Amino acid sequence: MDVFFLRDKKVFRCAYPALIDILNEAFGLEFKCSEKDYMDLDSEFSWEKWETFCDNVPFCDYCTLKEKVFEWNNRNAKELSYYIV
Repeated sequence: MDVFFLRDKKVFRCAYPALIDILNEAFGLEFKCSEKDYMDLDSEFSWEKWETFCDNVPFCDYCTLKEKVFEWNNRNAKELSYYIV
């Protein structure tokens, strides 16, 4: 099942590229989100554009394909490594 994320009239495949500006600002990072990482709802829609968007999101290259489960014991941790795997 696909899950999408909506922010500022843009549809994202997940929340990470949509909210990366917050993580970048909080930790001084430079993750890049491009126009290919979302579908702008103000642009002209076509199913071909939608299929291309769903199959090819450059921001997905930052993530691993293997799902991992972690138990968080310290919710007050300030280290970036605690939040990014």
